[in-house]
Amino acid sequence: MKTSTKLLIGLLTCIPLAITAYAYLLKQKFDANEFVLSIYAEEPEYSKVILDNYNHIVLDGELFYTGESALTRKPTSQVGSYKSISVSWYPTIKFKGDTDIRSFQILSEYQEALRTKIVKDTLFVSFVQDHGKKADYNSKHPLLVIDNQHLKSIKAQSSTIKISNFENKELSLDVSKAKLEIKKTDASTLTLIAGKESSVSMFQCNLDTLTYTILNRSQIDFENNHIKNYVKSDTDSTSFIAIRGHAENMTALLKQQRKN
Repeated sequence: MKTSTKLLIGLLTCIPLAITAYAYLLKQKFDANEFVLSIYAEEPEYSKVILDNYNHIVLDGELFYTGESALTRKPTSQVGSYKSISVSWYPTIKFKGDTDIRSFQILSEYQEALRTKIVKDTLFVSFVQDHGKKADYNSKHPLLVIDNQHLKSIKAQSSTIKISNFENKELSLDVSKAKLEIKKTDASTLTLIAGKESSVSMFQCNLDTLTYTILNRSQIDFENNHIKNYVKSDTDSTSFIAIRGHAENMTALLKQQRKN
């Protein structure tokens, strides 16, 4: 047998042994909790701020820029000369009611863009960046986490709004050009307004009364909710309602409302 052939056979024999040995070493590290998969990214850094008393939120998810270093726009005024500069800026805002302390957390790297102001009992939230600075938001984590168990209303546009495990007697949600997800929320009365191609999803919510308005190519997706009464405020021919899971009473009520 040629020497080259012997070397080739020896090499092919060593490869499975090397793979087996390497797999054994990896298993030892895994069992000792020393093996970390790189696909698990580190948790992002958030900055936490405690706010004064407020019961309502008006949130504009658009990103605007200004050539000035200081923000002069009033929270209740129109956008005016500010211009949106990033098509990828469509932030995810998470709402929860875990504590009695009103606070919010924002991803630290975007803290400079956040603008907040409280007028009476309403918190106005917007995003303004100096021209030329980083403006893209592509994180898988919420840009902003707002904690306030006393919230009575949320009015938001151009953003993804996530509400979960929320309990309140009355809650009003008004979204425009937005995506709204409501999960495991309990309320006596929920008023829902969806306009300008908004998408609303409700999962496992317990409500006494839901009053809804769906306009301008918006849609609502209901799945496994327990809702006693449905009150249609306004809808148009471009709106859409989808029902999944256990919602027999809603199906009957919607059929009756269409007849009326």
